[in-house]
Amino acid sequence: MATILDKDVTRETTVLIDNREIIITLTSDQKINIKLKGLKNGGFNIAIEELYEKLSDTVQPKKPTGSIIIENKEEKTKNKNVMIDLNKLRSISNTRGFDYDTVVKFDTIISDLLADLNNE
Repeated sequence: MATILDKDVTRETTVLIDNREIIITLTSDQKINIKLKGLKNGGFNIAIEELYEKLSDTVQPKKPTGSIIIENKEEKTKNKNVMIDLNKLRSISNTRGFDYDTVVKFDTIISDLLADLNNE
C-alpha cells in the first residue's frame, strides 16, 4: 500500500550532471519538478499523468492537459569538432540496461569528456 501524495516530497539523487546532484520533487498538485542542486532557476516541471501517458505504450494519449515548462534553458553551443553529441550518448548509454559497474565506468568517461569540452 502506498502513501497518498498530499504534500511535497523532495529527494536528491546520486546521479551527477555537471558535477551537481539532481533534486526531484513530487508535488501535492501531482507534478514532478526536476532541477540541479544549487541552482535556484532552471529545471523541468511536468504533470504526473502527462508523464505516464508519454512513457506508457498501453495508454491511449488524451488531449494534453498542459505542457512541460522549461525555465531558463541555456542555449548550447555546438562544437563542430565533435562527431557525436556526448550528452546524447550519455543519455542513451544510461537507458540501455547495462549492469551498474559498466554504467558507472562509461558515465565517468563521458562526464570527464564533457568537463574537458566545457573548459576549452
